[in-house]
Amino acid sequence: MIGSRARGSREMFRLRIGSGRDISLQWRLGLLVLAGLLFLFGLFAVLGELLTEDTARGMAAERLSVARLTAAFLDRQFEEQFTQLEWMAAQIDMNTAADGAQAQRWGELAVTADPLVSSLFLVDSTGRLVWSNPPHALGLGQDASGEPYIREPLATDRRYTSPAFADPDTLHPTAVFSVPVHGADGRPAGVLAASLDATDPMFGVLASAADQIGVGGHAELVDQNMRLIASNEHGHALLGAEHPTFYGPYMQRHESGVGLTDPIGDEDPEDRGQRHIMAFVPLARVPWGLGLGGSESTFNALSARWRWTTLPLGVVALGIALFLVWVARRRIVVPLQTLTRTSQQIASGDLATPVPLDGDGEVLMLAKAFDEMRSRLLQVREAEGELSRMKDEFVAIASHELRTPVAALSLLIQLQRRRLERGDPLNYHEALCKLYEQVERISRLVAQLLDTSRIETGKLTLERRPADLARIVEEAAQAIKEVDSRGHVVMIHAPASMPAVVDPLRLSQVITNLLDNAVKHSPDGEPVEIDLSQPDPGTARLAVRDRGAGIQPANRAHVFDRFFQEPGARGSTGLGLGLYVSREIVQLHSGEIAVECPQDGGTAFVVTLPTGLPIQN
Repeated sequence: MIGSRARGSREMFRLRIGSGRDISLQWRLGLLVLAGLLFLFGLFAVLGELLTEDTARGMAAERLSVARLTAAFLDRQFEEQFTQLEWMAAQIDMNTAADGAQAQRWGELAVTADPLVSSLFLVDSTGRLVWSNPPHALGLGQDASGEPYIREPLATDRRYTSPAFADPDTLHPTAVFSVPVHGADGRPAGVLAASLDATDPMFGVLASAADQIGVGGHAELVDQNMRLIASNEHGHALLGAEHPTFYGPYMQRHESGVGLTDPIGDEDPEDRGQRHIMAFVPLARVPWGLGLGGSESTFNALSARWRWTTLPLGVVALGIALFLVWVARRRIVVPLQTLTRTSQQIASGDLATPVPLDGDGEVLMLAKAFDEMRSRLLQVREAEGELSRMKDEFVAIASHELRTPVAALSLLIQLQRRRLERGDPLNYHEALCKLYEQVERISRLVAQLLDTSRIETGKLTLERRPADLARIVEEAAQAIKEVDSRGHVVMIHAPASMPAVVDPLRLSQVITNLLDNAVKHSPDGEPVEIDLSQPDPGTARLAVRDRGAGIQPANRAHVFDRFFQEPGARGSTGLGLGLYVSREIVQLHSGEIAVECPQDGGTAFVVTLPTGLPIQN
């Protein structure tokens, strides 16, 4: 016993890689979960990389946006400086001698200068210093034409912005803004220049911009020579830019952009070897540029943090997967094993045992489907048993029904032969009538069997043609009267004529079957009623009613079944096929036939069918 259980256990958990069909469902679920976990880990890794890249793009876009906003602010400030300088230059008359009154007036103009301006000075068309506030280191009358910020405005009649340099007096990083002063002829007659101290609080916007991008943010303002004008890192002004190879192409094309820089060299010993993700925006009003960014280590830390985050997620996913395997085994594998055993019982012929409805979802639906299949198979088997019983009963009835007229024919023939042998007188009319009655009975039985066969094979067809329903009813009633020997009165309620497009022979067969059925089940001498009417122009209604005992409620649904006969009914001879054949003929006419049981007794069969004629208004 123990050995067989062990063998069964080994069989249950066998795993032969060579053939997937030998892998049990439990192992398949395990392999699916393993594949799912590998896919999940891979998905987490891909999602991590995508998320890191997306975050990096977002941070880069944020840096570029902050850099553009800061550059726009600086541009506005520098434009205000140039606008103020040009206004002051417009107030200066270079044709007037630089006497004390003129110097006083120029001094009043200097009072209106922006606090960002550390000094103002004026030179004439030859480049000699005419006036300064405070006094310039060169001294009045000295030649300053060699300085680019003096030479360029005189030569080009345009604004000029100098590179950054150290102020001789303060050693602060300084830049000079200069504009031409026009004479009476509209040509440059001098230059008004302003020195801007880059240590002014206005340059603190760089530190604010760096703070906006988080810890490690770096912002620097570089001149046209890639020299630092200002930086959020103290002590870096006037040094070389940290990323000249990155800034240079953008400065030349006068475009903004964001990207990864080359490793930092000796420009910043503290950050040597690091690579930054920087955004660069050239200024519009001056030939300078703003760089904003930070070390790529921020992005690397984000990527590493995501990778370490996926590890506990993977552990949690593994636990969930194992739990799902346990749930799947409990909710799927075990119910499926039960279904397997039940299906084997069904295959062995046990259809009476219900299928256990275990599991959830699709497994439960499968169990219900199995149980429904079992129920239908049971119904089919019971129907086959009933059909077999009805077949046996039919064979017995058919044998009896056919044997009876054949025996009657045989007796009649023998009787007439003996009379002939004895020389007795013969009543030929009576003998022929009895012989005809038995032959007609056999003919009806055979006709019903043939019609049933045609119905089952789909070969029963109609030959429609215009006919008079009232005449068909009259002829069928007359035929029944001629063969009825029990004194029934056939009462016909019908119009003189009712045209329709039908198969007269088949419809007469239906009416004859209904009348024959009514005569059989009515007491002797009771009336049989036929009512033919037309409830609407396109419909004919025929009702045949008897005064018999009626049909039991439990049997009304079966009166049109093959071989059905009302148990205990009087005169219940025949094969039980008349009503079955009648229903099929009516349905071929696109009509309906129903049975009704009036409250005052008896049974009524009602036929409704279309007349097949065009309806006229």
